[in-house]
Amino acid sequence: MGISRKPKQAGNSRIHAEQEQMRKTEAEIARRRAEIERDLIQLPVKVQAARTKEQEKRRISVTTVATGEMSGRRRGIRGQDQEPRRRRELRGDKRKAQMKFLLLCLVLVTILMLLWRTVPS
Repeated sequence: MGISRKPKQAGNSRIHAEQEQMRKTEAEIARRRAEIERDLIQLPVKVQAARTKEQEKRRISVTTVATGEMSGRRRGIRGQDQEPRRRRELRGDKRKAQMKFLLLCLVLVTILMLLWRTVPS
């Protein structure tokens, strides 16, 4: 009779362990179901926020492309971003460079004319 009791006790403990495992699984399923339901309630709000954000990005993109500026940078010939320029400083520097170039060209032309006159024909 002692032999028959041990399997029943072992079977009971196994049943209890399986029941405990089932309770844990049910609790996990209930927790995940609650999370999913909460996410389903919040989903329309998130979708609407994402749509609004995307529309704002599109509006900014269209505006910047239409004006030719992208985040303060200009597009180069090959579509690469260029550093923003300070127009006033570049205008002054460019003007100075043009004046130097014209002055040097004038000096060169003067030297060539003087050389041409001094050379006997």
